[in-house]
Amino acid sequence: MISGVTSPRVPPELSDQIIAHLNGDTSALSACGLVCRNWLPAVRHHRFDSVVLQYPEVEDFLHLLDQSPEIGRFVTSLSCRSKRLSWTRRGITSKVVRDLSCIVEKLTYITKLGLCGFIASEATLREPLARFSVVLSNSSVKALHFTTCNASFGFLSILVASCPLLETLVIEMASIRLSKRDNMMVSNRRHLQSLSLTQMTNTNPAGFLDWITGDLADFRLPNLSIGVWDANDAPLAAAALQRFNHSMSEFHLTVNADASLPQLFGNVDLELEKCQQLQHCRLTFHLREMFVAENQSLPWIHDLIARLSSPVLETIEISVFADPMTDLRALDSECGTRSLDKVSFDAMDALDWRRLECIFTSSILGSLRKVVLVGQGDPSGMRTFLAESHPALQCIIHFR
Repeated sequence: MISGVTSPRVPPELSDQIIAHLNGDTSALSACGLVCRNWLPAVRHHRFDSVVLQYPEVEDFLHLLDQSPEIGRFVTSLSCRSKRLSWTRRGITSKVVRDLSCIVEKLTYITKLGLCGFIASEATLREPLARFSVVLSNSSVKALHFTTCNASFGFLSILVASCPLLETLVIEMASIRLSKRDNMMVSNRRHLQSLSLTQMTNTNPAGFLDWITGDLADFRLPNLSIGVWDANDAPLAAAALQRFNHSMSEFHLTVNADASLPQLFGNVDLELEKCQQLQHCRLTFHLREMFVAENQSLPWIHDLIARLSSPVLETIEISVFADPMTDLRALDSECGTRSLDKVSFDAMDALDWRRLECIFTSSILGSLRKVVLVGQGDPSGMRTFLAESHPALQCIIHFR
């Protein structure tokens, strides 16, 4: 190199943009980390901001933190999941819990912790769980996600109670067992802002919701998300709506139905008319039927929308996935499970637009500003249809 001549330098603002563009590309980020020391902070921010580990990798990641402790400053989200389904049958081990405790203790700014695919019980993990509880109580964790788990109420309650800043609790595809041995810890839930429940089996709705609210007479939950996959989920959805209707400002219902919606819900009643503080409502339906006027689920959807009566409701978002088949005669020749597609905008004329026009009136929903219909295709045909047949809806109906 000629004396006095230095290699060109990329301005930090530009290098940060380049590295940010590689977010999610592990190999490319690792290569960037070898360019120069000045690139390391940005690389580590994108490389380690969200860490997903298979359970056998927990020990390896702990060793990495021991060797490079500065990495712990960049991790804000940690998720651990089983490598294969057979592993979950053996249950989560004491060593994994101890290693997780050591890892979380080294993560300065962690805000989200997720555990996926495990069997766990407070009774068999008492000692390491007590240590983990202490670590969580000193952490900044604000979100807990439990997915595909088979756990005792005691195990979950200890982890939840150990997070004093908890704002978001997500439980999906979980079998929650309640036994007399469970230590039902209930902490201050005043920070809890969002609760998401999907496919919870072996769970008594009233008992579970009592555990969530604890002894707080003035408990308020602003954001509720419920997933209904079968008839066993419907009672929990109804009970949660009844329990939190006085405080909910956002509600998201996702229904994935193997049968028609009237069959799925039966006599279970979703009392949306009692949610008088509701401001934003999202309704998502996965139907194993064609989206045609004869679809038995459409009247049920219309009835549910008609129950919305909150005076402060501002937005409604409706998404429907349905069987893309258009010929009933092909049903007998089709076999196997067919994938569902977003309903095309052209097919949305199957909705009862006269009834929707009556529902979306200022006399019923005085604060309503926007109704978003999520679909696919070109919505120009539906816009023309509304302009000609229901002009009063043009200003509030949006397509996405």
